Amino acid sequence: MQPGEAIYLPPNEPHAYLSGDCVECMACSDNVVRAGLTPKLKDVPTLIEMLRYTCEPISAKRFQPSREDECTEVFCPCVPDFAVAKITIPPGRSSYNIIPRSTASVLIIVNGKGEISPSKILYRGSVVFIPANQKVGIKVLCGCHPMLMFQSFINV
Repeated sequence: MQPGEAIYLPPNEPHAYLSGDCVECMACSDNVVRAGLTPKLKDVPTLIEMLRYTCEPISAKRFQPSREDECTEVFCPCVPDFAVAKITIPPGRSSYNIIPRSTASVLIIVNGKGEISPSKILYRGSVVFIPANQKVGIKVLCGCHPMLMFQSFINV
């Protein structure tokens, strides 16, 4: 995969990250069943029983984002469980109003520094819960680099 690409993997489909960074969003799960490549507990029989054994080309799993405005593009997979918005505030822009969602959402800051009221400073690694239909404005505190955030919410 290349930066900016997205794939949807249904439940019980194995996947691994070999290098690089990614944003992973998933529905409620019974967590992880491992078969190898880790010093952690391995449960091979359970893994073999639960896996999907359907072969598909990677092109069947990719999907494109839709642009909502000049700063936000949304990745909506083919399930209602979740969607992810990639929000990039370009250098030189002093503020941005996050698009209100009809459901609660979680925002994670990946790059940059900003402030939301009342006086909460956001920086790399900050996580913010946003209630449904809440208007949130971000004041950029360091506008020399893009501010990058990802927002997860229910895909309705």
